[in-house]
Parts: sequence; structure tokens; C-alpha cells
Amino acid sequence: MSKWQPIETAPKDGTPVLLCDAGYGQMDVGVWEVDRWCMYDSGGAELYTSYFYTHWMKLPRAPSSKITKRREEEIERFYYNGKTIDESIEEMGGPL
Repeated sequence: MSKWQPIETAPKDGTPVLLCDAGYGQMDVGVWEVDRWCMYDSGGAELYTSYFYTHWMKLPRAPSSKITKRREEEIERFYYNGKTIDESIEEMGGPL
């Protein structure tokens, strides 16, 4: 697990990091761009920028997720009224 480091040592190469403003305890994931820290939503739209972070930390690795075929079917049934995608397509008369 990473430890908090002074913001002056944070990477400024576009690497996403966990940022903290120790004065307020606010934490965000952001990247350095030109002259400030920027935060984006999952679609890539810039949410806001800040100059006031005091510390940073490397992001942890995402948990590995192996979705089994059975789990994929459970998800499909939830979103397609109790049917898999294949069953829904067949019910509609086959592929377009």
C-alpha cells in the first residue's frame, strides 16, 4: 500500500493519482495538466481543477474480476426481463 507523499513529488506526466487537501481532508483522483490538477468524470468531461492539494498517493490496482458465464447470464436476465440476450433475440424472430 502506498503512503501519502508531499504534493511536490507527484508525477506530472498525466498519471492518475489520489490527491488530498490535508487542510480539509478532501480527496480526489486527478491528473496534472499544464499548471494544475484536473478531475474528470468517467466520460472524460472535466469536472473541476484545483491548485490546493497538499499530498498524493499512487492509486491501488483495481480488483481482478473474472465474470463467469453464469454471472453474465444473471446480469442479462436482470436487464432483459428474465431472459438472456439470445433468448430475447430468438423471441423477436431472430437477428435483424
